[in-house]
Amino acid sequence: MFSKKLVVILLLLGALVIVALLGISYKLGSKVRIELQTALNDYLERMVRDYASDDKPLSVKYDSFVCSGMSSYKCVSKHVALINTSTHQELMGISNLTLNIDDIGTGSVQVSLKSPSLSFEGFDKMIQESQNKETISIYEAFKPVSFECSEKDKMTDKYAGEITSHNQCRIIAGNTQYHYSLYGRIKSPNFADKTILNAMISYYSKFGFPEKISEEISDFEFAVDEISFSLASTGLKDILYPIFEADYQSRKPQPKAPFNDQLYEKALGDLKNFIGFGLAISGLLENPYQEALREFIEGIQTMAMGKASKVRLALVPKQTPAPYFKIQPTTILNLDRTGTRQRIFAKILNNYNLIANTVLNEKK
Repeated sequence: MFSKKLVVILLLLGALVIVALLGISYKLGSKVRIELQTALNDYLERMVRDYASDDKPLSVKYDSFVCSGMSSYKCVSKHVALINTSTHQELMGISNLTLNIDDIGTGSVQVSLKSPSLSFEGFDKMIQESQNKETISIYEAFKPVSFECSEKDKMTDKYAGEITSHNQCRIIAGNTQYHYSLYGRIKSPNFADKTILNAMISYYSKFGFPEKISEEISDFEFAVDEISFSLASTGLKDILYPIFEADYQSRKPQPKAPFNDQLYEKALGDLKNFIGFGLAISGLLENPYQEALREFIEGIQTMAMGKASKVRLALVPKQTPAPYFKIQPTTILNLDRTGTRQRIFAKILNNYNLIANTVLNEKK
């Protein structure tokens, strides 16, 4: 349920990066700051109206962006909030949402989006109402408190209309960090002989509107060179140890043997086996990615023992460089159908390997 609620605000956040490109489509000059600010707020207003207005279960409230700068630009919204419309409860809040545009050239452009403070009042309330200390501790440890995302686009072949792109997000939580990264390429005759800015505008202008994307998606070719997700923590054991200890004390009959590292590691092993059983039941351990998923789970277990600081999953192409592929218009329009998602997953299995690795702590 929560994932569906967050889709709306994630869509809006993604739109901000695109709007930045749209906003600077004008000739760079003294008026670009005002033009960017106007375009950004107008487009965001349209997105909210179409996807998160007051008559929908989830709505978005936001302070307008104020932009500054001459050759590089900075736009700030003091607050953006995802609201449960029926209860008027703020589920998620983003403070000082800042969009930066710099490194603007004919062949490359970089855009970043960040917030130093995230709040989850609605979710906090639900967790606190559980009155479960262990649940509250885990929630606070993994709850995001800030984020920073960036995208770097570069025109690598202006005659073929080829662009390389790297986008990434780093999310900071109480005791953990999440990192997402995507390296890819886009090619289209629509990009040929254009500046990077105009090329990306022609591509991104329909973002957020599936019907419009589907109309021209066949004009583009895509290649994904790597997608990765990582989880990092140097204090995961400090979080989990007292939680497992409290559970041990509540379940074992008196007199109890003192809780120690051996019992802690046994509890972690039991949890790992339980998760593995759940993955097996779901069918995720019945495909070529099963070994990588097991290694990822084992990496988290090693990190929870205080022996590792990071675990990472990456999709990498079986053939390098990754071959281009096309997306059919019907795929965009039918993403909510199980059959469509199954066909996409089958193509991923056929063309990509899943790799897991664990960064171990240095031995002292």
